Amino acid sequence: MRLIHRTAIARPLPMVWQVLSRVEDWPDWTPTMRHVHGLDGAALATGRRFRIRQPLQRERIWRVTHLEPGRAFTWSTDGPFGFDALHRLEPSATGCVSHVELQAPDHPLLGPILRRMLPAALAAEARGLGRICQTCPATVPPSPA
Repeated sequence: MRLIHRTAIARPLPMVWQVLSRVEDWPDWTPTMRHVHGLDGAALATGRRFRIRQPLQRERIWRVTHLEPGRAFTWSTDGPFGFDALHRLEPSATGCVSHVELQAPDHPLLGPILRRMLPAALAAEARGLGRICQTCPATVPPSPA
């Protein structure tokens, strides 16, 4: 199963990246996250792990598997129903485009339910990112190390 969501954000890409890359702050702006805690530090880096609690899910450990600083990161979680998520920002004439891609095994029982629920969750996350970026100044202090 592969789901993709794109949304335009009328803010500079570097500013949006500063918000997006502060994953411990996600519960402040998206309803898709209840709690995010960096187990190896707060900053995104390949190999770093984050304990994440989301609505209607058990707590999971997500590991950053790829990082393109200032532009994109991928993280994944293991388990009986693991996920891979790509978060990428692309420049646009009016700011940037947030691209989120979620991949998971197409489980025969959970697949149909997730294909109905997850697109709404990705859209809610994108709306939250857009809203918080509109309230931020054009520049944001550097991410924590």
